[in-house]
Formats: sequence, structure tokens, C-alpha cells
Amino acid sequence: MGLFLSMIPNPLLDPLKSILVFNRRRIYIDNVFFRIHYVWTVIILVAAALLVTSKMYIGDPIYCMASQDLKDIVKQYCYIHSTFTRGRYEKGTWVYEPAKENEIYPGVRPGITGDRVTVHSYYQWVWCVLTIQAIAFYFPHWAWEKLERGHTMMLIGDLNLPMLTDERKLKQRRKILLYLRRNRGYHQWYALNYALCEVSNLVNILIQTFLTDYFLDNAFTTYGLKVLSLTQAKPYQRDDALARVFPTVTGCRLATGGVAFGKVQHDILCILPINILNEKIYIFMWFWFLFVLVSTIFCLIYRVLTLSLRFRTYMLSRKLRHKGQKESAEHICNNNQYGEWFLIYKLSQNMDAVTLGDLVDDVDQAFRKWDSAKVPEEEIALDAPPPSVSHSPIHVNTDLLYA
Repeated sequence: MGLFLSMIPNPLLDPLKSILVFNRRRIYIDNVFFRIHYVWTVIILVAAALLVTSKMYIGDPIYCMASQDLKDIVKQYCYIHSTFTRGRYEKGTWVYEPAKENEIYPGVRPGITGDRVTVHSYYQWVWCVLTIQAIAFYFPHWAWEKLERGHTMMLIGDLNLPMLTDERKLKQRRKILLYLRRNRGYHQWYALNYALCEVSNLVNILIQTFLTDYFLDNAFTTYGLKVLSLTQAKPYQRDDALARVFPTVTGCRLATGGVAFGKVQHDILCILPINILNEKIYIFMWFWFLFVLVSTIFCLIYRVLTLSLRFRTYMLSRKLRHKGQKESAEHICNNNQYGEWFLIYKLSQNMDAVTLGDLVDDVDQAFRKWDSAKVPEEEIALDAPPPSVSHSPIHVNTDLLYA
């Protein structure tokens, strides 16, 4: 799959390539909760859209019973103009009524007083809605990439490689120190932008849940609960209310012209095999959306906890091995703003414990020198070029990083 996608030049597939194509030098700019949205959820939604599309265009999404003279047109007509079922509608919800002896299927019967006709046409748009939702779940990551502007990648360099010489590690650490020398104290907005993207993940999952509920005629929010209640009921007591959402047997009415061009109504019975697949997809999506929602709330709780100095110190210290390095981490957290901790912790996600420990020691020593006296930059990075005139919070001299 990765080799196939890498051969496709279409720039629209670049986000999908970045997810599916393995890259051992990949640098992470977010956490695992963020990746649940733009990696796993996007993969699930795209796969579901492909399954539905293949069923629509490779198999037959609908079968209709009709006389021989109408057989050629009835399937296309009923699929394009949709099918319908009947049922009682009380207090904003459907009242399930099992099929009686003289009825074909629940909802497929002659109309009676109090019935409401439900037109089923959404199955034609399932693949499109799933695709749009996949784009929506990828959007917060895209926004963070634009705000981040390759910051982490430039600072990490090759420090995420498992086999790297001490000389190259030292050189890259000095470049990080030079960057911190120029930009210390300017990372508050950087951290805030990331937190806003995490909030946008929560907003997005809530919007997608309610839009899906609207798309399925207000049946999605309680969909998974109904599935659980049905599985606990005895077979002869089960009332499959989910058939109202994804009916497999529906009715279709076709009007044709008679001998004298009079109107002739044909009541046609249709079977929708595609709804068997749609039902399974949305059952899984209900539980997956619930998992994503819970994990996103947990992520935001974690982000609030990081406002605590003690918690920040603990999170950084737990990644280190030696007591001296833990003390250096504590000093960094106690004497710097939240933005500096956020930057160092994000860098720690892309390096091993040994490299991180060396970096924390170097940063702590440098911060102590800068706080005690004005130290020339040449003392911090002996082989560094003169400082850039730019003082942007995330400015890095690319010539320095890739020398």
C-alpha cells in the first residue's frame, strides 16, 4: 500500500500518504490522542467510504420486484428517486410495530391513519458524508502543521535516529541551545496554539456526532445503546427498531402512462443489500466516536493538569533515568514559563532517554549561565554563526541546522 501510494503524484493524496507510508525518520509534532483523530479515524472513515462505494458501483445496491416490462427501469428509478417505509411517529420518535400476518415487512404495508412515510435516500450519500468527515478530522492536524511551521523538525534534526555519533548529537544540541538563547520566553503562544487545536478536536467530534445524527434522522446518538439492548433481549422478544434506520426491505411507487396516457401506479417491493453494510459501519462508528470523544476529553484534562508546576515537573522527570538529570528537569520547570516546558517535552517525544538526558543537562546549565550573567553566545555555541537579525518566537537559521 505504501509503495503504491508513493507512486501517485496527485497532491490531494499527500495527507493520506503521510499516514500510510512508513517513515523511520518521522518526527511527531503532537501526541497519541491527537493522532487518534487524524490517523486512525481518517483511515477508518476512508476505508468505510471505499467499502460503500465498491458496493454501490461494483455490486448491486438495490433489487426490485417488478413485471418484465418494467424490470429494466424500475431498479434505476427506485434507486435514484429513493424508497420509503411507513410507521407511527409519536413524540418525536418512531414506534416500532412488528409485521402482522397480512404485512410483508415492518414498514411495508398499506397506509393507515397516524402513519408517517419515511423516504430513504441517504444511502446514496453515505460515501460522500464519510469522505467529508475524514477531511474534517484531518483539519485540526493540518492547522497545527501550518502553525508549527516545521519547528520540531528543524530542532530535532537527526536526534531521533537510534545510531548517531556523539559528535553529531553534540552539534545538534548546541544548535538547540542557540535557538533557546535567542527565543527563550517566546513560546507561550506556541503552546496556546497547540491547546486550541486540541480543543478543536473536541469541537469537531461533537459536530460530527450531531451531523451524523441529523443525517440519519435523529437516530445516531442512541444507536449504540439500542444495539446493546437488542443483543440482551431474547430472540422471540426482540423488536428490531434499528430496521427503521437501515431497512433492508422497502417500498417504491412508480407512475407510468397507460394506454390512453392515463396515470398508472405501480407499488414495488425493493431489497437494499447496501443497508446491511451501512448498518455495520454506523454501529462501529458509534462506538468509535464514543472512544474518540472520551479520549479527547481525557487529553484536555491532561492539558489542564499540565498547568500545574508539580505535574509538569513529574511528566518531564519520568522520561529521565538519573537523579541529576531529574534535578535539572525540576530546575528548568521551576525557572521557566510553560512554553519552554512544552517545547522541551515535545522534543522529548522524538528522542531516546539517553539523548534527552544529555539535552536536559545542557539546557539546564545554559539557563543557569544566562540567568546569572550575560554570557556571549559564542560560549554557548562555539561553532555557531552570528545571531540572526530575526527575533521571531520560532525563528531558526536553516543554514545552521542543516550545515
